[in-house]
Amino acid sequence: MSQELAANRVFGPGSAIGIVGSGPQARMSAMAAASLGYRVHLLSSGPHTPAAQVCAHPMVGDWRDERVLEAFASSVDLLLFAGEDAERQAGDAERLEHLAALRALHPSVGLLNQTRGGEGLQRALKAVGVGLAQQNGQAYRDEISVLVARNADGQIAIYDPALTHRIEGMLDTTQVPAPLESQVSERAIQIARSLARELDLVGLLAVEMAVDEDAQLWVRRLVPRASAAGYWTLSVCLTDQFEQWIRAVCNLPLGSPRRHSDANAQSLIGPIGHRWAQVLREDPEAQLFLYGDPQPTPGSESGHITRLFLRSAPDYSFLGAR
Repeated sequence: MSQELAANRVFGPGSAIGIVGSGPQARMSAMAAASLGYRVHLLSSGPHTPAAQVCAHPMVGDWRDERVLEAFASSVDLLLFAGEDAERQAGDAERLEHLAALRALHPSVGLLNQTRGGEGLQRALKAVGVGLAQQNGQAYRDEISVLVARNADGQIAIYDPALTHRIEGMLDTTQVPAPLESQVSERAIQIARSLARELDLVGLLAVEMAVDEDAQLWVRRLVPRASAAGYWTLSVCLTDQFEQWIRAVCNLPLGSPRRHSDANAQSLIGPIGHRWAQVLREDPEAQLFLYGDPQPTPGSESGHITRLFLRSAPDYSFLGAR
């Protein structure tokens, strides 16, 4: 990653953030950046994508076209890749080639949400003392996700481990806190913290892990951006994952990841029709998030529902000191 471009540099509100992406992650990242006072530019695959609907400066184009990406990068101070679409469309080698070319052409542009992969990742896993989960059908007891943010000054914020459940590879539900033994939860947090340091992370990293029958942890996947497994933070954390990502890449002080509630988030996959009305009618305390996909397909993310369970009554005693 390009930490040499960002060491101790602060991108303050008013800076132009360029987001490459079209889907829910790009949409909610753009909204978070705008709420912090940044000018948000978007490179999207179409004019009516979920992300394009909320951006004041959308640009339609294919990020794999060097001329398109160069023109887009020249208009912003900071460039982020947000969403699976860009990751699905090109392999690591092609992506890194693009980033290297951009650094040469626009050295003032920060490219801060990347982590070193390949041999660097293998070294980091070895240093942390955790292995990769096997994909050969081995059964695991649980699957969890831990979000960790780190800025260029080295400040780190870690979210509580969340239990994830997938159906045919698609995220179905997320439960926080994950019902884990305390030592497993503490070890998961330690792994996320150590990986952020070993990988020299600047940004946000979702560390997806598997728990075997012996309560041992194995890393399944690292996602160097906001992820679907962190949507629950929008409803229950003092600083959600999208705002935290923007804070981290801009080298602002990180916000508190503390949560005021337990939560269960349910994904809405494919066309939902009028199901949204049923959700709101049947559960007035549920929080509904729709992503604005104009033509959702059977396997696409349309939204999610988060149900909250307050941990305790809020403490307002600090107000008396004013």
